[in-house]
Amino acid sequence: MQNLETNFMKLKSIFILALSFGLLFIFQNCNSQKSASKNTSNAGLKSTLWTLTENPSLTLKIDTENKYSGFSGCNTYFGTLTQEQNSLKFGPAVTTRKSCPDLADENRYINLLAKVDRFEISGKKLKLFQGNLLLLSFSTL
Repeated sequence: MQNLETNFMKLKSIFILALSFGLLFIFQNCNSQKSASKNTSNAGLKSTLWTLTENPSLTLKIDTENKYSGFSGCNTYFGTLTQEQNSLKFGPAVTTRKSCPDLADENRYINLLAKVDRFEISGKKLKLFQGNLLLLSFSTL
């Protein structure tokens, strides 16, 4: 009878240990999926061609050397940026000087880039913010 109780206690301990590891594994996977859904790191930000959600002809590309470039509706633009974790600051944009009938939207877009101070990536979406104010929203294929 003593031997049977000892075996039962061992099995109970093994079961509790296995259950604990199983729950730990489940909670770890839930946490990693949650953090992957709202990424604020370099992964995906750099070397990706982003198109503006409200006007897909406007583009933004950030390279691995902290330089950005794109098409702003009439002209192309480029510049440098600083990025640390989820903070992002675009330096002054240099643009080509094509003469187009209406540059108001292009100037607005370039001016909004200059106001950005942070970003969020969620899946194939890039959102650029000034504080908590969403300035620009991009997507990629």
